[in-house]
Amino acid sequence: MKCKVQYFIILLLFLNFGHLSFISFSQNRHIISGYITDENNVPFPHVNIFLSTSKTGTVTNNNGAFSLTFSGKEDVLNASFIGYETQTVKINKNTGFIKIQLKPSPLQLNEVVVSNLSAAELLKKAIDKIHENYPQQPFLSQAYYRAKLSEKDTLRYLEETFFNIVKSCQPGFSDEYFLVKNRNFRLATDHQALRQIGNFDMVKSVSRLFNSQFFRDYTVKFLPSTTFDNRMVYALSYARKNKEAGSFGSIYIDVEDMAFVRFDLHFESGDKRLAQYKKIEDKYYLMSGYTLHLNKRFDRVLPAEADILVTNIVHAFTKENIEGMRVNIEDILETYATQAKDTLFWQEHNAILKALEKYQAKQKDSIIIRNSKQYEAHIKRLYTPNLSLMASTGLTRDFYTFNHNTNSVNRYVSHLLQRNLRGILKQQIGIYLYQTFVSTPLEENASEWLLLNKNGIHSKINPLIVNKYNSTYLFGIADRQISDFKTGNHLDFMLLHTIRNDGHYAKSVLIEEELAKADLSNKNNWFNYLQLYSMELLMHKGTNTYNPFKKDVKQHDITEEKQALIIDRNRSWVKYLFNPDAEYQRHILNENLSDEEQRYLKRSAYWSWFNLVSPQLYGIPKFKLNEKNSFTFSSITCVRLLAKCSGKIYG
Repeated sequence: MKCKVQYFIILLLFLNFGHLSFISFSQNRHIISGYITDENNVPFPHVNIFLSTSKTGTVTNNNGAFSLTFSGKEDVLNASFIGYETQTVKINKNTGFIKIQLKPSPLQLNEVVVSNLSAAELLKKAIDKIHENYPQQPFLSQAYYRAKLSEKDTLRYLEETFFNIVKSCQPGFSDEYFLVKNRNFRLATDHQALRQIGNFDMVKSVSRLFNSQFFRDYTVKFLPSTTFDNRMVYALSYARKNKEAGSFGSIYIDVEDMAFVRFDLHFESGDKRLAQYKKIEDKYYLMSGYTLHLNKRFDRVLPAEADILVTNIVHAFTKENIEGMRVNIEDILETYATQAKDTLFWQEHNAILKALEKYQAKQKDSIIIRNSKQYEAHIKRLYTPNLSLMASTGLTRDFYTFNHNTNSVNRYVSHLLQRNLRGILKQQIGIYLYQTFVSTPLEENASEWLLLNKNGIHSKINPLIVNKYNSTYLFGIADRQISDFKTGNHLDFMLLHTIRNDGHYAKSVLIEEELAKADLSNKNNWFNYLQLYSMELLMHKGTNTYNPFKKDVKQHDITEEKQALIIDRNRSWVKYLFNPDAEYQRHILNENLSDEEQRYLKRSAYWSWFNLVSPQLYGIPKFKLNEKNSFTFSSITCVRLLAKCSGKIYG
């Protein structure tokens, strides 16, 4: 219900064509650039740069430089950093290169702001006030993301991306990412790709990080108070109790609002996370973030570093204001089309060009730039959220339509479970439970009901998953009705005994056809397949891979109309295949099968094992013949073809 409310809120915002509160989309854009140093004239990285009127911003790079676009109208540039006095400069379209020197705040740095709370209690209070200090309604954030992978100070991979992000700090809200521009440079063929975008907004995970277990294991202390944006802030530190090594960090909290303005966290693994926030009007917003993840591979360490900086915040926005193609936070950006040659765009936004140019000069031939034509196919994921439903008449067409529709519904539900459950394990458990206890039994019954209804026979359904027969089933039909059905339409009567397995075969073919069109060399598609397709495909393909001589199922001591319509499907179809004139039996035992029927049942079960050699099942939908040609096959088709060639009947 909460998820529906969130989507409804976003929809209302999309339909609201009110004014834009934080940004004016002007055609005349100007660039302002400059250089920030500290009190010793040393380049100052990660300084917040913010324009008061335009409500746009950036941060300085490692060399203390910055650049950003603005309308050209008169504005005020603010340069701020924790512990330093905020400097302001008036700017307009004629303003040239700016150089600013930051000086420590005149407040005594060893002065501790008096509080009647302990450091731990203060941290808990700040967590409780998150819903007051950070926006709960969706807003549009425009941000630049940069990541690089290195080894022993050698750059191995670099990517830069411009995003539109629909965000909210409301718990449970899933941020939506839209890729506007992207470029990446592979500087070594054996690099380990940066796996995903990552979550920089510490406020959205602060309750999970600083939980009750954290306060038992860690000591939280006051540091000397300091300032940010000329406002007093508490400075806290934490470290593991009674342990020299372990996670530690610093947290800065605004004195008046009790809002987090900066996180500087160091983890025991060597990873780091930094996030900086700024108050805009009456709420705080993420302005920049930094993560460091140490990829440890045997005796190698490959640090993966990523930065994000927010340049625009748009409160009142419509769907038309959102640029770009929607992507998931788990997406691997390297597989997307790139605009590598659009250097002017990246130069305007603090691109890491100098480091790249130096590396290009040394190893020009080794640089692999992904071009958009080669990677056009990677833009689309294997599955994109949609429902494709069909309508038809006639039993043969109805059966195909039914399986097409249920296959589409299953894919869509699996996508929703994947999106709304946190963690891959929970996602897979959720998808497994849905397929095992909801979709599969109901689909099996629905296919039987469809066949009976076409023949004018109306049945009831037991919707309980756990019952005397351990599955859903049809009932409410007397033996005499089924006996008449057998006599009047033996073909449909036989189909009634095999339609469940035929449904699984049809689903397998549909999924294999979808996979045959996909390029699973695209890592996004590969992970998409593992999460949304593989488990269901295995379930369908393994349906008829069974021991043909299962223990007999006994009828229960209930009235005939309450008995399951077909108890022994796997035996019944063989019995009536060999003996079309045999009297109808609701329950067929092993002893009711002749030696020939038993051998055939066993042989058909062996054939079904061939389903498991499907290349699609193992994520190999295509076999490459040459640069332009490839081929694939369906194991089900091969089974039937082999059975026919060998003179065997395959059910």
